[in-house]
Amino acid sequence: MKPIQCHLWQKDKITQEDFDFEVVKTYYEYSHDWRYLERCKQCDQLYVSDNVEHIDWSEGDDKIYTTLIPVSKEEAKQFDPNDKSPLELLASDPVLLWNPDDSVKWVRKNSLSK
Repeated sequence: MKPIQCHLWQKDKITQEDFDFEVVKTYYEYSHDWRYLERCKQCDQLYVSDNVEHIDWSEGDDKIYTTLIPVSKEEAKQFDPNDKSPLELLASDPVLLWNPDDSVKWVRKNSLSK
């Protein structure tokens, strides 16, 4: 689903300060992986948030990669948190990526498939 009403969809340059989310549901929380259903406080858009921490054993500079998939209320009800790996979630259309360097970008935002 395309979250056209969400301010994140409408912004040209997204920064970490643009995120004003609250956790609606915790699917799981492990030591270095966690998956939530989150809600944008500005527009109520729901996102499945998949977070993976890559451990840097030598330098201690652990990196967190966050994938946000916009979902409708119906899709959120049917979402199975164990159905897809983090890599499979990246195939969603569209997907919002928040990288360890704090760059944030939409992937496949202009896709014609949906």
